[in-house]
Amino acid sequence: MNLPHCLSKSAKSLLTSLLNRNPSKRIGAGPRGAEEIKEHLFFKDIDWNKVYNKEYKVPEPHIRNIKQNNPMAASIFDDLGVIDDNRLPGWSFIHYGASEVIPSYSASLQMN
Repeated sequence: MNLPHCLSKSAKSLLTSLLNRNPSKRIGAGPRGAEEIKEHLFFKDIDWNKVYNKEYKVPEPHIRNIKQNNPMAASIFDDLGVIDDNRLPGWSFIHYGASEVIPSYSASLQMN
């Protein structure tokens, strides 16, 4: 199996063990089950009691700000007729009766 070179030896070992084609040799498939996986070198710094008790802090995701240089990209969804009818606070929905919300949509239907 070809794995990316950027992976650590322990990560490669874990993946190879998890993806073994022979189920009887696959890590975690034996009588000890998940304990065998938890004891793998890849998880050496994990305190499984902390995991169970939800004591680890969840890492903050890194969110990139994507800039759109294409003027068309910003306007692709402008005419969808997005409405906020409070079915779920903070969520917007596209109205299924688009001709009621998007006059240009209903006009284009009449022209065809």
